[in-house]
Amino acid sequence: ITNNLLKSKQDDKLIETKSSLEEKVTNIVAHHLLDLLKKHCNEIRPEDICVLVNNHNQAENIRKQLAIAGLPSRLVTKGNIFKSDASEILQRFINCLAKPGDSGELKLLACTNLLKWSISELELSEKDGSLDQLANRFSKWSKNLKKIGLIGCLSEILEGRAIADLSARGRLLSDLNQCAQLVQEEMHRQGFDAKGAARWLKKQRNSHLSQIPENHLPKSDITENSINILTIHRSKGLQYKVVLCPFLWQSPLQPKGPLWRLDGDERWLLKQSPHLNNDISLSEEAKFEALKEYERLAYVAMTRAEQQLILIWGKALKQEGNPLVSFLFGPNEIDTRIEELTHEKMIKWLAVNNAAISIFPAKSSPINTSWTKT
Repeated sequence: ITNNLLKSKQDDKLIETKSSLEEKVTNIVAHHLLDLLKKHCNEIRPEDICVLVNNHNQAENIRKQLAIAGLPSRLVTKGNIFKSDASEILQRFINCLAKPGDSGELKLLACTNLLKWSISELELSEKDGSLDQLANRFSKWSKNLKKIGLIGCLSEILEGRAIADLSARGRLLSDLNQCAQLVQEEMHRQGFDAKGAARWLKKQRNSHLSQIPENHLPKSDITENSINILTIHRSKGLQYKVVLCPFLWQSPLQPKGPLWRLDGDERWLLKQSPHLNNDISLSEEAKFEALKEYERLAYVAMTRAEQQLILIWGKALKQEGNPLVSFLFGPNEIDTRIEELTHEKMIKWLAVNNAAISIFPAKSSPINTSWTKT
């Protein structure tokens, strides 16, 4: 495995907040992967790459940054298609079919990514007749719904520039088509009109299923030729040629009580007063267990790579005890203040332990890397 460590160019004494550094990291990820794919297009394809994150917010932020860079990506998740942005857009669309004369519903739909009317267009819509034209289209579709079907109505509104724009954001178009297909099948099975379809879809969107049916899983998550983005928890058992871990420099969330549950103990402990003698030991033990769990997850993340593992190291306020510290600086530095974890200490520890890690400085522009198979 060739390990590439991206070291921030920030001065060792300059410590940023976790949120500000996280924002910069998403940009670093996009530029690095763009450079990697451009320089090694014969060895690496987008689907060979996986970006592992701690939570879904990080996944969305990475996905948005990759889209800005023009890189295709997919969120690997066990989500429900009826919880997607596309299902909300489809709900607005069917609501307009059920009430084609409702200007409020029409305006809500116009503001979605389906039509993408600007504020100025929305303000002028009642004066220039564009809202009436939209209402007339929905009135026609509503009358012919049984004949042309929901997907037929949807395809007409997706003609021309609208569908070209959606295709550039392929996930939305894929999810929209899948969701519409499920609703149309239910309309045919139960004989729903537009109002019945709107009620059924709303019920699906508000339901909370412990087990999601196979046909409700987003098909956009199995699209090929896309960079994979998933949480470390979901990555167990999976392998990718290139794995990038952008956020292992973050420390685990610190447990604060008042309820405590320690590892190997089935009991819950309730802290009744901040002055109890066992408070410190409870807190320290819980912190220790949280760190152990983060270290286990870091091990899972770093062993998903088949040929190349890319780590990002960053120094942010209150991120002591993160799983990369012992790996990059040694176990004796686990409690060291974050500002004292200097570049020199890292180089020394890696050199002493003959760690096969190549260090590259992080840049806002593409990073020069070598592609080595070992």
